[in-house]
Order: sequence, then structure tokens, then C-alpha cells
Amino acid sequence: LLHPLLLHDSGSKQYFTSPKEYVDWRESPRCTELASQNNFVLAPKDAPRVAILLYRKHVITAQRYIGDLITIMEAQGIFPIPIFINGVEAHTIVRDLLTSQSEIDGVRKGNVMRDDTYQAAKAAKVDAIVNTIGFPLVGGPAGSMEAGRNVDIAGKLLTDMNVPYMVASPLLLQSIPQWKQNGVLGLQSVVLYSLPELDGAVDTVVLGGLVGDKIALVNERVRKLTQRLKGWVNLRRTPKSERRVSILLYGFPPNVGAVGTAALLDVPSSLEKLLKSLHEEGYDVGEFANDPDASGESLVAALSILCEDSVITSGVHKMQEAVDSRIARAVQGDKTTPKALARNQGGLGGATVRGTNVKFDDLEKVLGKYMTKKVRRSWSEKDRGPGVAANGDLVVSGLQLGNVWISVQPLLGVEGDPMRLLFERDLTPHPQYVASYKYMGLEEDKGGIGSQAVIHLGMHGTVEWLPGQPLGNDRQSWSDELLGSLPNVYCYAANNPSESILAKRRGYGTLVSYNVPPYGRSGLYLELSNLKDLVNEYRTATSADQDLRMAIWNSCQRCGIESDVPLLATIDDKKVVVNEPYLPPELSEEEFNEWIVTLSDYLIELQVMKAEYYFVFVIMNA
Repeated sequence: LLHPLLLHDSGSKQYFTSPKEYVDWRESPRCTELASQNNFVLAPKDAPRVAILLYRKHVITAQRYIGDLITIMEAQGIFPIPIFINGVEAHTIVRDLLTSQSEIDGVRKGNVMRDDTYQAAKAAKVDAIVNTIGFPLVGGPAGSMEAGRNVDIAGKLLTDMNVPYMVASPLLLQSIPQWKQNGVLGLQSVVLYSLPELDGAVDTVVLGGLVGDKIALVNERVRKLTQRLKGWVNLRRTPKSERRVSILLYGFPPNVGAVGTAALLDVPSSLEKLLKSLHEEGYDVGEFANDPDASGESLVAALSILCEDSVITSGVHKMQEAVDSRIARAVQGDKTTPKALARNQGGLGGATVRGTNVKFDDLEKVLGKYMTKKVRRSWSEKDRGPGVAANGDLVVSGLQLGNVWISVQPLLGVEGDPMRLLFERDLTPHPQYVASYKYMGLEEDKGGIGSQAVIHLGMHGTVEWLPGQPLGNDRQSWSDELLGSLPNVYCYAANNPSESILAKRRGYGTLVSYNVPPYGRSGLYLELSNLKDLVNEYRTATSADQDLRMAIWNSCQRCGIESDVPLLATIDDKKVVVNEPYLPPELSEEEFNEWIVTLSDYLIELQVMKAEYYFVFVIMNA
């Protein structure tokens, strides 16, 4: 282990032989004295402690980037524990010389069994691990040809540690200009992304690349790494009851009832289960989990109101009034409003509208001059895109439940050509899209929502598709800019790895898969098919057949659709719904024939309907 300050201390050895020895020196008065003498900024002792795995070869050859990396991390409030290795023994460092609070608690409770090689006297406790080498954790470059065989070993080590495991490194096979022009390519992408992801690595950050034959850092990318590290660690350190989480649903295409939809997922039911699961884990979701009338359908219905152009035009201050008005109409039986809003208090579980009207000129405060200039160039004052109030304010809105803020991801925003944003590198997301993400993560005391993490619910959103590097985000990648330091938990369908990997790599998504619902061939089957044959036989018969009538009625009851297609008979001059297992003698042939026509139409409609989906949703305990 090493530290740049050791180069200024002739009375101390340059390297340490264990993480514990290094930490003891780093916390010593001597280290503080050296820092003061050399104007070196040290991270506070309670800063997130991060193990940094480095190439031994780069240490021996005195590659400058290593000292720069440690210096920047210290200045950004990260307590680095730099450990240099040959590459093949990374897993032994994690197994034998590192521990975490979660592992310590697991050992005490008997849930975790450490390997006999663990060296308690030499180990250091960390909050995260950063691997600057890439490749698989087990075996490194030597294990890359059979990486999948060692996934279980790496998974066991990292599960016991239960801390974020990130890969962040300068590119060793590409120059910085090549990366800026084309993104991470070829073998370099395998080393930094594909192989480490098998072990569970998240939030990969490219730290720089080659300049001539030297390895150089891009300081801004190191700061990005530290921001994301602090985002995860601060989330873990915050008590669950105080954690502030955002949940984003989708609503594309607009104005066609698509709010709260996702591919292969029942979003309202999943949202409801997610909120109740968060409550069970200790998160504050307001009164939702304890309200018998609260439902995901009601939340989606209220969010749909917030997405209406007429409501957006009036701004955030009128949105609560709009929701309350629609609830009142639903209670009165207005058929133009969703039935879910007719529940007690709208079925919202105490959710209230929360948002802000953002002045366009205020974007610069959260976005910076450079990126704001790009937005101004793409979106003129006359065309600011969707989500804009009548007075020109950018409307950011959602529903607040305790510490959980639920909103709808803004539309992509290119009228008539929504895919244009995916392919024009110089185009930017529209101003309200930018405002929604930036104010979601902005601290409350600065006027933001104050979220510490975001959950994208379902397949799929758009933030990971925004303009920028195809792989290996840089400062100009919009997904990188908008997500900032927010941990991003992305619920994605398990059958779509090709697109989910973009959410993981470009959108820093920690993927939580949900199962694909079972399909069945559409059409009629079993008893419904028999019923259809009986109806066809009756309609083609030359004369009425009482036995065939009874067979149709009995089959209809066995299918349970007599309430969907009620049979009416005139009894004592009144129309009466037949509910008996037999046909009343008063039922006329004309009444039965009219019912047969309705039943036949119903069966045809049923035949072309899609098969019903049953959803299984997996919840991750963050």
C-alpha cells in the first residue's frame, strides 16, 4: 500500500504491507503533519473508506496517474485505501484483508462464514471497493477465458462484503481522443465492462486514457467516481426511515392513457407492492401501506392528471386543486374519470402533489454554463418543448408519500420525430426533461426534491438513450449529467439483456430483473371452445332445439360468463335476469335468439383478446 505523502517523509517506509498498517498511518498525527506541510487535502476520518485495487506494475514504473488518483479522491472527501496487486490475486485481497460492517454483523449473527485465510490483524473495514484493473475479480487477466466458472466464488465474496463493487480505470488500449470520438471499443470494453459485470460490478467509470505512451487521468471523471461512491455510501449510512427515494414511471406515447405502463409489467400493482415492501423494510411511505383504500391504480390515475397539458399549463400551484377536483367528480360517478379515484381520499394513501416551477435561467445553477448553453442552442425561447407552463416555467411535479416521491419520466420531446434525439449527437433533452432530473437530486434546502436514489420502474425509460458516448460516459453524455451521483435501481424485464445492458452502462443502472409473464396462444380453448361450437351449431340449425339451448346455457355457466352476457326473460311483464341453472319456461325463442347473437359477438371479441398476464416482481433490498 502507498500514499503520495510518503514520498515527502524520509523517516517512514514508502510502502505498507497490510491495509490495517496503512490505515493506522493514515490516521496518525504524522500523516496530518505531512499534509499540512505540503498543502495536501486529506479526507476527514469519517469519510467513506474505499479500497482501490491497483496494478503493481504501474506502481513500480511510477505511473503518475496513481498519485493523482489518490490525491483527487482525498480532496473530494474519499478515504482511499490503495492496494497494488499483480492482478490475479484480487479476490484474495477481498477475502483475506478486507471486511465491512455488513460482514462483521453477519459473522456475529452466524450468517457469514469467513474463510480460514482471513487475517483479522491485517484487515481494514471498507465501505466500497474500486477495481482499477478490470477483468474478473477471481483470476484477473489469467481468469478471463473462464470468467463464468468463477462467478459463484466472486459472488460469495462480494455478497458477504455487501458493499458497492465498482470498476473504474483509465483506458490502457485507447487514447483519450479516441475515447472522446468513438467511446470505449473492442477488447477494452470487455476488460472494463463485460467481464467485471459477471461478478456484479456497477457504475463503471472511465477515468482517462493514453496520452502518447503515458497513462493520464481526466480529473472530472475521477470526481464523477467519487460522487457516485458517496451517493451509494451515504444512502447506506442514512437510516432507512430517513432515506429519500424517487420512483419514476413512464408515459409514452403521450395523451393516449399510457401513463404507468411498461413492457411485460403490471405497473400499478407492482408500484403498490413496491411501496408496501419499502414500508416493511423500514422506509417512510406515509400512510399508504396502512390505508386499505390506497392502490397503485389510484396513484397512476393521479399522475396521469399531472401529465395533462391543460394541467401543466397552469403550473404546479394549481395541480393539487386539479387532482382534488377529479377525485370529487369520480366520487359523484363521473364516468370520464378513473374509478380508482372514487375510493376514500382518492385511494392515494395520503399522497399530495409536490413539485416546483423552474425558471429557464435557473437551469444554469444546477446544470452549469457549458451544458446550459447547449440546451439554449437546441431549444429556442419559442420552442422549449413539452412540460412548460403558460408563463414559460418548466414544470416538475409528482406525488409525495412520506419520503418517497413518485413521478413520470418526461417525454423525449421532439414533436413528430421522437427518435431524433437518439441519433443526433449535438441535440439535447428539452429543458423540462433536464429540470426534472436535476431538481429530483437537488438538496431540499436548495429547492429540490432531495432524493438520494431513484428507481426506474419497468422496461423501459429514455435517460439511458440520451445523446452522449455510446459506451464510457464522459462529461458531455447527458445520462451521466442528469443522473449525477444518484444510485439508480432499474427494474427491467429479464428477457431483454441487450437493452438492459445499456441502462446499466450508460444509465448507471443497478438492474433488478422481473420475470416475463407466461404466454398462452390467444383464442378460445377448453370449455369456451366447446361453447363456441354449440353456439355455431344452434345458429345453423333449421329448427329450435330445447336440449341444445340447455347445453349452451349450462356451458355458459360453467365458463362463468353469464354475468358478462346476461340472459333476459320476460316474466310477469318484467325483464328478469336469468340466474338459475335451468331455462325458465317463460323464456321466448325470440329472447333466446337475441341473447345468442350477443353471446356470439362476445366470444368473437374474447377470441382476439391477448392472453392474460400474470406478473412476478422482484424487489431489491437496497
